Amino acid sequence: DFRESREMFIWNSFLLKDFIGQVAHPREWVIPVIHGFFEQHTFTVLGETFSLALIARRSRFYAGTRYLKRGISEQGWVANDVETEQIAWRAEGLGLGRYTSFAQVRGAVPIFWSQDTDMMIPKPAINIPRLDPSYQATRLHFSDLLGRYGAPLVMLSLVKIKEKHPRESLLAYGFSAAVGQMNELL
Repeated sequence: DFRESREMFIWNSFLLKDFIGQVAHPREWVIPVIHGFFEQHTFTVLGETFSLALIARRSRFYAGTRYLKRGISEQGWVANDVETEQIAWRAEGLGLGRYTSFAQVRGAVPIFWSQDTDMMIPKPAINIPRLDPSYQATRLHFSDLLGRYGAPLVMLSLVKIKEKHPRESLLAYGFSAAVGQMNELL
């Protein structure tokens, strides 16, 4: 049902809001639009048949193209936030069976940062235009993640730490400081 879906993933929700309340059976009339991916496969391993589905959906908040949207917004939305869920199951008839699910989220480092796109260079400099000593936007981001997925949150940083010339390491240190602050606050 559209009303139960996470609005952050429904790109046409602003068009549908008023319409939903006016229609007796919105499911028959409303088509939520998402930016995402779905694929499902069935395979056999050692005589057991399993199915695997991969579902990815991109948030409509603070979305943009590479280099143009970076960091975090004032509202706590990270740039290019994508939720991916992997579901595996072994069917045992009429919808019964064993299921497992794993969800992961990826997005920009949740601090204020940007990159200069005026120059056409392969690796634009990373700018940290302002500091947020209270981590207000970062706190909003992590509060949203806790509300969506519960605790604990496991984070993996793929940002370089050791570099000859500091670029990504600026983000690594900012991310580390932000996570340390969140561990104290949340």
